[in-house]
Amino acid sequence: MTIKVFQADPFAPLMPYAYERDAIARVGGELIIGDCNTEADVIAQAADAEVILVTWKSVVTPAVMDALPKLRLVIRWGVGYDQIDAVAAQARGIAVGNAPAYASEDVAEQAIALMLACSRRVSWFHERMRKGEWPAARANPIFRLKGRTLGLIGIGRIAAAVAWRARGLGMNVIACDPALDDTAIRARQASWIRKALCSSSTTAAEVNAPAMRPTNAL
Repeated sequence: MTIKVFQADPFAPLMPYAYERDAIARVGGELIIGDCNTEADVIAQAADAEVILVTWKSVVTPAVMDALPKLRLVIRWGVGYDQIDAVAAQARGIAVGNAPAYASEDVAEQAIALMLACSRRVSWFHERMRKGEWPAARANPIFRLKGRTLGLIGIGRIAAAVAWRARGLGMNVIACDPALDDTAIRARQASWIRKALCSSSTTAAEVNAPAMRPTNAL
């Protein structure tokens, strides 16, 4: 019996999904590429789907779940799954998955790029030069990152990748994470510190935590 996997909102750079189509076929599935902008589109196009893949659009609603009796799994192409009503899915016995390692390296590189841009005041000097100015560095100080301290509040995949890169720039890296002990944090290229001191002891601080009630004040 062939398992039907439905891609609700295709991502243009992955088209025609040849790799995914082949991988799914090898385990007895069939990938169907849809083009959905609304829940009505999903209901019309994904009639026999057991698995739905979602990229960006919030089209897998409770109404869709009720209309697709064979649906067993909804997967988000990414880390966050805000696009999926996970509570509604759980109530209907439908599993929800994500891609937790998606873009970790890219986000880490972006974080380092922003730190460098701030420390060297790249954007500020760029705009001054566009206006025909040549501001003196002495009156507009910049600083090197080597020897400075980066504080990481939460140190999962992305923060660990940031720590590795920051160490390569000669930075000291400290971190706090209630889910990890000192040994685990050191394995991620950082030194443990209490949360209350993490931001006050650093040149730059980065928050790597999901948006939840305990983290709202961060």
